[in-house]
This record gives sequence, structure tokens and C-alpha cells, in this order.
Amino acid sequence: MTRAADESQRAGAAHDVPRVDPLGVVAAIIRDEPSEQDGQAAASAEEEAQARRSSLQTAGERFVAEAELVYAARTASALDRLTAGGILTADQRLALAHDTAATGALARLLRSAELAGHDPDAVLANAVGERSLAGARSIAQVLHRRIIDRYGEQLAPTATAYADMIPAVASSSWREQLARVAAAADDRRRELGAQVALDPPQWAVESLGPAPAEPIERLDWEQRAGAVAAWRELSGHSDPADALGAAAPFGQPEHYAAWRAAWTALGRPEPARADAELSDGLLRVRVRALVREENWAPPYVGESLTAATLRAEASRRDAEILHARALAADAEDVRRAATGAAREANDLEDLVVRLTEADRARSHWLLHTAVTRDAAERAHAELAARGAAVGDEAADAVTPAEWLAAHRSEAVEADQHRPITDENDLTEVVEQRRADVALTPPAASAAETAVPDIRDRQSADMPDERGRVPDFADAAEAVRLAQAALREIEDRRRHEHERTKEESLSRQLAHWADDTSVAETGDAHIVS
Repeated sequence: MTRAADESQRAGAAHDVPRVDPLGVVAAIIRDEPSEQDGQAAASAEEEAQARRSSLQTAGERFVAEAELVYAARTASALDRLTAGGILTADQRLALAHDTAATGALARLLRSAELAGHDPDAVLANAVGERSLAGARSIAQVLHRRIIDRYGEQLAPTATAYADMIPAVASSSWREQLARVAAAADDRRRELGAQVALDPPQWAVESLGPAPAEPIERLDWEQRAGAVAAWRELSGHSDPADALGAAAPFGQPEHYAAWRAAWTALGRPEPARADAELSDGLLRVRVRALVREENWAPPYVGESLTAATLRAEASRRDAEILHARALAADAEDVRRAATGAAREANDLEDLVVRLTEADRARSHWLLHTAVTRDAAERAHAELAARGAAVGDEAADAVTPAEWLAAHRSEAVEADQHRPITDENDLTEVVEQRRADVALTPPAASAAETAVPDIRDRQSADMPDERGRVPDFADAAEAVRLAQAALREIEDRRRHEHERTKEESLSRQLAHWADDTSVAETGDAHIVS
């Protein structure tokens, strides 16, 4: 296509225009015009962006972020008021301000208390005024512990909708803003429930059954399905069969409330909750259980075993070479060298046998304690998420001895009001004995049996460095510890077998007692 020259231009101006390749012009036109594929990609990107904007993950996370700003500032103000009233000293308030991680965890715990229906300011004031905070290394952790001890199971959130989770705040603008975000999240939850009802996925059918046709029942079904679908979208859980996935950490109050609402919507029982439902004390018991198991673990000898094996092979080759040279040259010094190399190879091979025994024993220990190690790792992660102290830092944590004393006291108190029934006597005795054995502190256990508890010994610390061949004393000690560990494992297996037989017998006796009671009742009925 040609165009007329612009008459307003000077003469010859057309010749000043740069010459362009016609193919280049066509290519530029094609490049500048949007293609059908580009339009589809742009439309798809816009749809994805719109889906993200309307998802509960966006509304939920926005609500969480804005609520955290409110309750963090509210906690700081409450601490300032306690300081102004003389309940906290200025130094203690300063220490709380510096301990940002623990104070943040305390604010989240107060938020959990609020979601459970408590007044967070009153909860904090009660914890501060419970007793003196003098000498506490972390005031926030101590207050955290006091609140957990005082309220315990009363910290479970009761809110089922985001409108119920709006934190108490004096500012009307903040309340209105949070209400708008909460309304958007709740609208999305209802929308998800309706979508699930139209085309129920595997998790919904298996957990809730098919969507009812009756309007009121269907609405209830959609509400429960919406709570679960909302948690799935919030957490990003997409497994088609597993409805909920992993539990939300207790240290994320709004997420935990959403997860608990979904759990309740599925009608699942309370005792089946995940690690997030355990108290700090029980979590610490799990961590401590692993520490005690590690005390009797056979030492790791992997690097030492590799180094000794390589050295033994090299010494054996040297001995064979020197022996061949001695036969060829008939030299006494070469024969002595060959004999020395063979002796060294024999010693190293014996060392390899010893280290192999220790390494095999450690493999048995790892298998035997796998459940304990897994529970301890999950408990440690949960405590870290809560900002709770672990180990020596848990200065005011309940000790196993104190826990056992309280447990026995509660059992004695409960026995006074428990009805006596023949079929429960034997099983209750067995179960009580099992609990006492499991929870008995080491000193008491050793005193009762006169046998030292292997879990109380100092953990083995044998050097195990790459390329280092241990001496025979280290190897002998590793073997001794390995044999002790294997004996402990065998004793535990035998005890478990005997306990299983005892439980089976107690159940059988209970059944016989029940059958006898039924038979006597029947005979009495016939006689009458």
C-alpha cells in the first residue's frame, strides 16, 4: 500500500525517510497486532487472577493479617496499662518489649483465648497477678505457661464463621474494615459449600455422604461442606480423598479456628485430634522420652567402620605382596614385614567385626525407637510453633514426678465415686499398673526394682571422624554398649509379650465373669 506525501513538508522531505525492508514492515504489523493465542493467554491470566482474588485463601489471609495487627497492638496496650497500674515494673515491661518472639507468641495465645470466648485483657491480668515474676528469664514464656495451665482445654475456639472471629477493637474504622473482609470470607465459604453440593468430590461423599435433596437438610449439608472446603482452600490442601490434611498449628489462632470448625463439621471425635491438641506438658514428655532413649543408644560408628574396613583391606594386600616378595627373594626382613602386615590385617579385620556388631545394634535401636523419635520430632516442632520453652528453658514446666503424683491423686479421688463392677476390676488394675510403670520417674523405678534404669546412664560419645580408625579400647566400649542395648531391646520385647498375654487373660476372665453373671440372672429368672 502507498500513501501520498504530506504536502506540508518541504520539498524532498520524502527522500529523507529511511528505507525499510517491506518484509520487516509486514513483520512489525503482525507483531503489533494481538494474536488469538495472546488473547487467550491474557484471558486465562485474568481468570486466574480473578480466582485468586475471590478465593478464601486471599480473604482469609487478609483477615488474619489485619486481625494480627489489632490484637498485637491490643496486647501491647494491655501490658502498658498493667505497667501504669504498678502490676508490672518498668524493667519487666522493657524485657517484654525486647523478647519479641515470646511476646508475639503470648499475643497469639491471648487471641486464642478470645476466640474461645474469654476476655484477653482479663486473661493476661490474671496471669500477671497470679504470683511474682521476679527472676523469670522470659516473662512472656512464664505468662504463656500460666495461661495454658489455668485454661487448658478451655482455649479451644468456638467460632465457626469469620464474622465470629472479629477481634474486639475500639476503633470503628478497624471494626468496619475487619467486618468487610470477614463478610467476603464467609461469602466464599457459602459459595464453596454450594459448589461442593452440585458436584460432590470424593472427600465430601466419603465424609458427609451424598448431598440431600430436602432443602433444610441440604442447607445443613452445604454449611458443613463449606466449612471443610473453606479450610482446604485456605490451607491449599488438594488431596481428593483426605478431607482435611494436616492440622493447623495452635500458634495460628484464626487458621486453627478454621481447621477446628472443619473438624467439627465432619463430626469427628475429640480424642482423635492431631498433635496440635496436646498440651505443652505432654509435648515436653515426648521430647524428654527421646532424650532418655538416646542415653542408651549404641554410638554411631559408621565413619570408623568405613576407615577400618579400608585400612584392613590395604593391610591384607600389603601382606600378600610382601609374602610373595619373601618367597621370591628368600629375605628374612621381607618375611618379617609380611608377618607384621598379616598380623595388622588380622587385628583390623577383628576390629571391623566389632564395629560391625556395634553398627548393627544401632540399626536395631533406630528401628526400636522409631515411633518415639517421630513423636519427639513432631512435638518439638509443635512447641517451637507455639513459642513454648523446651528442655532446660521450661523452668516452670511440670516434672514427671509431679505429673505422676497428680495423676495418682486424681485416680484415688475418682475411685471414691466409681461404681464397682466385676468385669472392670482386672482390666482397670492392669491399665493402672501400665500407667504407673510408664510414668514412674527413674529414681522411683530403680528403687522399686533395685535394677538401674538403662535410660539414666550418660549417653555414649565415641569419636567418629572421617578416615579415623579407632583403637581397640573404643571399639570394645562400643561393643559393650551395643550388647547392653540389644539386651534392653530383647527385655522390652519379652515384657511386651508377657503384658499382651496378661491383658488377654484379664479380658478372658472379664468375659467369663460376664457370662457367669448372665447365666445366674437367667437361672434366677427361671426359678422365679
